[in-house]
Amino acid sequence: MSLVIRNLQKVIPFRRIPLRRRIEILQKILHVQQFDLGIICVSNRNIQLLNSTYRQQNVPTDVLSFPFHENLKAGELPQPSLRDEYNLGDVFLGVEYIYQQCQENGEDYYSILTVTAAHGLCHLLGYRHNTEAEWEQSPDIHQVRIPWSEFFDLPSLNKNIPVIEYEQFLAESGGPFIDQVYVLQSYAEGWKEGTWEEKIDERQCIDQLMYSKDKHEYYRISLYHSSCSFEKHFSTTRRSMVFAKHLRVVGDEFRRKYLHSTDEADRTDYNEDWTQMKVKLGTAVGGPYLGVHLRRKDFIWGHREDVPSLHGAVTKIRSLMERHKLKRVFIATDAIVEETEELKKLLPEMVRFEPTWEELELYKDGGIAIIDQWICAHARYFTGTSVSTFSFRIHEEREILGFDPQTTYNRFCGEKERNCEQPTHWKIVY
Repeated sequence: MSLVIRNLQKVIPFRRIPLRRRIEILQKILHVQQFDLGIICVSNRNIQLLNSTYRQQNVPTDVLSFPFHENLKAGELPQPSLRDEYNLGDVFLGVEYIYQQCQENGEDYYSILTVTAAHGLCHLLGYRHNTEAEWEQSPDIHQVRIPWSEFFDLPSLNKNIPVIEYEQFLAESGGPFIDQVYVLQSYAEGWKEGTWEEKIDERQCIDQLMYSKDKHEYYRISLYHSSCSFEKHFSTTRRSMVFAKHLRVVGDEFRRKYLHSTDEADRTDYNEDWTQMKVKLGTAVGGPYLGVHLRRKDFIWGHREDVPSLHGAVTKIRSLMERHKLKRVFIATDAIVEETEELKKLLPEMVRFEPTWEELELYKDGGIAIIDQWICAHARYFTGTSVSTFSFRIHEEREILGFDPQTTYNRFCGEKERNCEQPTHWKIVY
């Protein structure tokens, strides 16, 4: 099928051939060579116009994706029934913006262009950002090469598998050397219909790998190819991923001050040694508030059927508050400013963690997301957003804390959704 690359700007010199070659490799890696794909390169002016029209963000950006198949779940390929449906959609690249960023950061223009195109292509295939932080980092805050300890407790991770910070690894090894590579891939035979099962094992790679050994026997990996190892024991690994204590303390203080919620009253006592924490489901009660995760922004482009309107969400929230006799609702959302203000008018009982500039600079976007998750995880009742990994992480945290699954595995339904299937219960295997 066709790959069409159009250059609609004259500000930055642009060569189609290098980008075409790399995108064709990406198509092969993602098994989408049979689909039509459009890559459109535009100036700051035009990408800003698109960004303003479709995302209400009146600023230039690096990439915008417009999927042909809007209801894809991440990791699933389209299943066309007609010839015209063999189309992924279009990716708009803000090449002028990308070029300017590369000049400022001393990065290779065509390498970053490839990474950005891969980002856009993944959006066409159903992959979405989980938080506003992942969509667009807060400006003027240093958010690169952040140590793991900013977000997670390293001693806890080390009880499952040896972990060190990247900078420490470089200092000890003398360089970014890699002696073994694991690549995450789909199963060649696909997945069978029926009951979900956890399937993880080591196999031969399906596609040609994008790395090679140099003369010193070290691996060199292409920058635009991502790789990661399989998780052999997800339950154990997930339990070991204890949020950094300073973020949990911030969340706990917010709960106490604004939601009348404490571990003692909520029966959510937390053992700092996760290996010793095994709580019977139904033990935790939770704070006297409703916890809500409501996705907006780019997420609703691909999930228009199963994500409610603001008014639909508020109707559901009020129904849950009345049913569970709750007077407060904590909302974690990536809604734009105008939507947030509308939510406040429709729902005066709404409470949000709104960081000061100093807190944002200290905790970073990732830390704010963890604080939101931690507060939602301690609610009396939680409802999230369909197929959102942000909501999934809250499910897992509540499972670890010992909440009744009926108060955890819930989601909003779209107003036009015919079959509103609720989330699957993730059970811890101790």
